[in-house]
Amino acid sequence: IENIFQEYLSNTSRTRPISEKSKTLYTTVQNWLIKFKKGLVIADITPDFVAKLEAYFHKCNPNMSLNTTNIYLRIIRAVYNYAVEKGYVTDQHPFKKRSLASSRKVNYGLTKQSYHKILKYSSQDPIAQFGRDFFVLSFECNGNYLSDILRLKNRNIIQTEEGWVLQFVRHKTKKFATPVSLYVTD
Repeated sequence: IENIFQEYLSNTSRTRPISEKSKTLYTTVQNWLIKFKKGLVIADITPDFVAKLEAYFHKCNPNMSLNTTNIYLRIIRAVYNYAVEKGYVTDQHPFKKRSLASSRKVNYGLTKQSYHKILKYSSQDPIAQFGRDFFVLSFECNGNYLSDILRLKNRNIIQTEEGWVLQFVRHKTKKFATPVSLYVTD
């Protein structure tokens, strides 16, 4: 299995190369596979194997989320499909009955009481106070990313006829930038 992972990662015919961060994740998954079964070969990956591997993930790490499990299984599926494409193994459709979609993350809102506790929080530690201030600013700006807030300059605050406006460009990704305008209220 290690040779196929290495070949898959070094394959240069992809339209988008695998990032270094993703390669680290592939190595992590490869290590899980080696721990699970020594001497594993690609033909060992069957529907039964996938079910047992998933149970092994949760036995070793009971707190592993469904999303993490699915990410690991998607990596194995990608390498497995590569091996099928190269003719190293006959496709046994080991992932056919498995949904590997990411689960929806449930975001729980902050209660008014909790938010008021945060607003009242004060610390003698300037680092803790700075962190609290940044959280409050992010929260008040409708949950904007701290990385966007860190990019703010004085020129991002503009006075208009309607009042003061905080304007900046949201950098969700490097390719797309979304402009944001927030009115400053009491």
